[in-house]
Amino acid sequence: MSIPERRQSRVSPRARLRPGYLGHYPELLPDRWYPLDITVQPASVYVWLNTPHGALRVQRTDLDIQAGL
Repeated sequence: MSIPERRQSRVSPRARLRPGYLGHYPELLPDRWYPLDITVQPASVYVWLNTPHGALRVQRTDLDIQAGL
């Protein structure tokens, strides 16, 4: 009996606001992960989140970021 092949899904990078920063970004919901625009340079201070309101520029230090798998 062979072991079924596991499909590895690729997940895009995503980000959510860190606690305490919600007042700075009223468009973003707490504890919600948003797709992160991966075209941003690694040394950039800001990143772009894709939200229901459109692309939103957010300071990188205000976010928890999960890299894509």
